[in-house]
Amino acid sequence: MSALALGASTAPASLRVLVLCTALSPPQLTSVLTSLKDSSKKAGSHKTRELLWKAYGDMLTWAGGGDGTIDAFLMFKAGEDVNEGKLQIQELTKRQRGCCGSLDILGRKHTPAGEEEGKCRGWAMVWTEDEASSAFEDLLDGEPCIYCTGDKVYVGTRYKRVMCKGISSVKTVKDVDALVPTLLPDNPLRSVSFTSNSPPSINSYNFILAGPWTSKFGEDSENCCSATSTDAVYDCFLACKASSLMADANKLIAQMITDVEKGLTACIYAASMKEAGVARRNALMKKVYVHESKAKFIQGAKEDGGIEVNVVNGNIEGSKFSEFGGIVFEIHYRTDLAMFG
Repeated sequence: MSALALGASTAPASLRVLVLCTALSPPQLTSVLTSLKDSSKKAGSHKTRELLWKAYGDMLTWAGGGDGTIDAFLMFKAGEDVNEGKLQIQELTKRQRGCCGSLDILGRKHTPAGEEEGKCRGWAMVWTEDEASSAFEDLLDGEPCIYCTGDKVYVGTRYKRVMCKGISSVKTVKDVDALVPTLLPDNPLRSVSFTSNSPPSINSYNFILAGPWTSKFGEDSENCCSATSTDAVYDCFLACKASSLMADANKLIAQMITDVEKGLTACIYAASMKEAGVARRNALMKKVYVHESKAKFIQGAKEDGGIEVNVVNGNIEGSKFSEFGGIVFEIHYRTDLAMFG
């Protein structure tokens, strides 16, 4: 089915309702959306009911005019006035269609009314309000972690995963040390990317041990999660990543301070968003560590391309990174940025 946008928005809009649909015919998707629209009457607030009624209504209008098999993201974007919202359709690529069949996409799968359970090949999944944007970003761009539950190894993000290897029980530090060198990209670690075949490799923060068995590793084991739910595991991964990135940022700051003390021309800068802007505009920035609060800068740096953008999440109070403004970056060669305005 071709892309289509319904309605016009005169106010800033964000993704408010996301439906991922795979391998459903228009009548089947219509059945699912009709059920979702009816269920929206039970939403807890008037604003939510109004949002869902409008979103599912627009989706039903679009689905009713199609033919063939529907594999697409249905995205309803709106500001405060949901009646000015618009529907956007993004068809799944061949790879994304394959991912929907080969990966565990985590959440409730809706199937058409009257279809025998387990017999319908297709399904639809729904995320609303704040979860809609986070789910869309996760599915398309989420960084995967690698985790071991004691008898299985998975690669996954918050909303998708794949089991890569079944193993005999891993119980001790010695068992983990023996396991890690055997976990290689494509052997057996698999890609969960919706955009490319990108099997991960183990780095300083992305390997997580999950499950009650991890209690014997001690409470100070940062990469241990007592639960095996993807939410808990991914939260643990993000905490490990933030800690690792913070340590890397502090090392850059220490190097900057050493260079200043030696009277060297800088290749590392911190504490000034103005200098960061100069480095970006002049294509000098090579790598940056930046706190998540600087969202506008992060978006711009990612859009620039060619910059390694490391976003540090969480509380940074009391750190050198915080003292220097929550941003430190490296440029391609030693130079005084003041020369560039």
